Amino acid sequence: MDTNNNPNTESLEDVIRKIESQEIALPEFQRDFVWDLDRTYDLFDSLLRDVFIGSIIYGIPSFGLAVRELDARPRKAKGQKRKPLKTKYYTEEEIRDITRVNNFRVVLDGQQRLTSIYRALKGFDNVWCIFKFSDELEADEQDKEISKLSLESLIYCVSGQEDPERISINLASAYKKITESLLDEDYKEEFEKSAFYGGLSSEDEKKSHFKAYLHYLNKIVAMYKRDKLVAYFLLDMSAEMF
Repeated sequence: MDTNNNPNTESLEDVIRKIESQEIALPEFQRDFVWDLDRTYDLFDSLLRDVFIGSIIYGIPSFGLAVRELDARPRKAKGQKRKPLKTKYYTEEEIRDITRVNNFRVVLDGQQRLTSIYRALKGFDNVWCIFKFSDELEADEQDKEISKLSLESLIYCVSGQEDPERISINLASAYKKITESLLDEDYKEEFEKSAFYGGLSSEDEKKSHFKAYLHYLNKIVAMYKRDKLVAYFLLDMSAEMF
């Protein structure tokens, strides 16, 4: 693994895969996940608009330590108790093996961002991308085909619920196109169940808006796959640092 001062990059797809394979973990001493949903919406608004969200800093441990899972629990209601997160202790020998074989790393800075990304794409938090009407685009973009427009130019907002008056796509639903190898046609039923679809009257409207929906969906999926979306640094960790 590269541990120099040059930033590395990875895609959101990479991040989720590495979390699920336990290649990325949280050191037990990290604080809890505390971001509210508004912070998650702001984070994805930046990601979808290709705004830099800051670098993640990972550590490559060289000593035994305890790690815990990322927080995928339902959000806490007032007065509610939740199950504690699972933790695991790795000996120094185990750390040596998993860093060499599995590129194991722990999150030193960026836990809130990574957990928010994980929760949204896996559906633990409900996050929707809402799209503009064509007449809300910039004047020089209104006559262009959707396929030639950037995702940034098409986004109206990021929200916790679908908009009944606009095409809305759930970020977790879009991520399933990667994990479940879904085809465009697999999304037709989902689109037809949307509140927006219920307001369409003619078959021509339904067909044209479903075509637009698929363009938007595939742009989100392409964003998930973009290698240079998330910047990170790798740092060697020694016991003396802690």
